[in-house]
Amino acid sequence: MGDLLHLDATVHYVGNTSLVVGIKVTTENIKTNEVKHTNNSFFTMVAKDDSGTPVSVPELELSTHHEMRNFVTAIRRSKIRKEAQVKLQRDYDAFIPKEDFALLNEHRCAVTFEKNE
Repeated sequence: MGDLLHLDATVHYVGNTSLVVGIKVTTENIKTNEVKHTNNSFFTMVAKDDSGTPVSVPELELSTHHEMRNFVTAIRRSKIRKEAQVKLQRDYDAFIPKEDFALLNEHRCAVTFEKNE
């Protein structure tokens, strides 16, 4: 028999039409009742009406310091993600195969095309 999987979901942030849901994943051994935290995950979802048009979501009521911390952390995580996307796009645009081949030497990959292409 395997472990039980528990998903604990909480809304961490709401925007105008979107919301961020934090999910804590744990497993429980059904023989020993031992519970292990396996990972956390965040999903951003957009509220839509029946025709698929984004619709406004209600504001999130923050009734504890923990809920406030989750909300503020989501704002900061969004800012960091946007900054990283800009940097990654710059790196992508600056890709120079002849110079970037050396970066691959210490990673688990094999280049199977002609390096002079």
